[in-house]
Amino acid sequence: GVNLPIAQRFITEKANKVFAEKKLPVHVDKIKILLTGRLGLSGVQIIKSTGDTIVSAGDIKVSVKILPLISHKVKIMGVTIDDANVNIVTDKASGKLNIISVFSSADKPASPKSSKGKKWDISVGSVYLRNVRFSMNDSIKGIHIYQAVKDLTVTFEKFSLSRRQVFASYVSISDAVGGIILGDSQDAP
Repeated sequence: GVNLPIAQRFITEKANKVFAEKKLPVHVDKIKILLTGRLGLSGVQIIKSTGDTIVSAGDIKVSVKILPLISHKVKIMGVTIDDANVNIVTDKASGKLNIISVFSSADKPASPKSSKGKKWDISVGSVYLRNVRFSMNDSIKGIHIYQAVKDLTVTFEKFSLSRRQVFASYVSISDAVGGIILGDSQDAP
């Protein structure tokens, strides 16, 4: 694998340079890649230009099968996310959720829509979240969600984005606290 510190620094710097060139508000402190198809990310952040952090995650680990990539299939065996914070709010300037507005910018070139070639199929086997906090405050639509979970495990019988199918065979949640408040919506700015 790519386990040498100098190789990890090079890959991390290259990824952050690509994010900056593509005007993506993403930053990663450390990337580790193994030949077995395992990918580790540490210190992942999505930050608005104003400095507000939308998403931060201590560690993200992904295990991917390599051979299916040849036939346009991304088979993710498992995803583990530790110590994450997600804070989604309505962007007052655009009326969109901040996670959407940071990825849609007028100064980015439009990517051409292409229907050529085979579509990629993405499937996931399991997801494990540890110490995750999520909040969404959409004052325009009157939706407020607050959730914290110590441990969440989901194993999928079938999870295919291209087929729009999600069937969970196992779900386990411990130490979850949260709520949903539905209120009056406000007119968009």
